[in-house]
Amino acid sequence: MQKNWDDLLLMHDYDELVVPRKGQTLNMAWSTVLSAHGMNTSAIDDLCYLLLCPFVTYVPHENSLARINRSRAVDFPLMDGGSAEVMAPNKTLPLDRCREGGYRNVYPKSVVVVRNIYKALIHIPAACSAVSYKEQQAGSWRAIGKMLAVKRDDDVVLQHWTGMFELNRFTPYRHRANTSIFTKVWGPLLP
Repeated sequence: MQKNWDDLLLMHDYDELVVPRKGQTLNMAWSTVLSAHGMNTSAIDDLCYLLLCPFVTYVPHENSLARINRSRAVDFPLMDGGSAEVMAPNKTLPLDRCREGGYRNVYPKSVVVVRNIYKALIHIPAACSAVSYKEQQAGSWRAIGKMLAVKRDDDVVLQHWTGMFELNRFTPYRHRANTSIFTKVWGPLLP
């Protein structure tokens, strides 16, 4: 049976975007991600959400005032490449996984499975079922539901253009810098 990908919902801010790493459609990219995690498309029927860790995407420091406002691909060519200086994350906390590799964790997003979500928020899901208030207040991640943590090297990435409205906001200048996936994929298509 073919899965209808309209069953996935990503809520994000204007300065964030889910980008397929190889320029393929999101449907194809999500299928590849699930395959890489040993799942098929029907496996999302058991999931509450997919966790996406952000890549802060920014303007080079020396050009921080040189934006031409043509495209995110031109104005924000760099993204966080991580740092060895950051402490190891606590992998038992889902959001802490986003710090692995020394990345700036501003801000994770979730793609919720619409048929399973009970309550959704802009950055993370709230719950996949009605659970006790006590359990939610205690911060139990089991209260939310089963999730899949999308790896940073999977075929779908979350880019966050943190300096879009306020230059140099959350820019990780002491981290390694990589070329933005958005710039690599879409930059060559600009006229």
